[in-house]
Amino acid sequence: MSDLVIETRDDPPPKEVRRLESNLGAFNRERAEPSQYRPLAVFLRNGSDLVGGASGYTHWKWLFVAHLWVASPLRGGGWGRRLMQAMEAAAIRRGCRAAHLDTFSFQALGFYEKLGYQRFGTLADYPPGESRYFLYKKW
Repeated sequence: MSDLVIETRDDPPPKEVRRLESNLGAFNRERAEPSQYRPLAVFLRNGSDLVGGASGYTHWKWLFVAHLWVASPLRGGGWGRRLMQAMEAAAIRRGCRAAHLDTFSFQALGFYEKLGYQRFGTLADYPPGESRYFLYKKW
């Protein structure tokens, strides 16, 4: 092991990234139950137009909400709440017992707190001048 070198890449080869992910996955499988990772999304459409939606995934009996978006003209009409309820209902059907997500100070902290999500962490000045909040909700 005398030839060890740390290499930094701005353009990491996808094959090498997949190898890292595979090795980490093998490590995790030795120590935790299978994650049962499954993508999940709900969409709000006006005809064929996408006007809102949420996406994320479920694993280890948790829902992670990665994205929630509602078109500007529909904001404030309860569509975000309905989309989150649909995500949570789908996660519950999959056997999930809780959810987590993150949001920024310029996004929807109050919205998620009204839905019962509790803040468990904050990164101040991320992005500069703003904050990033981490929230969870148990059912």
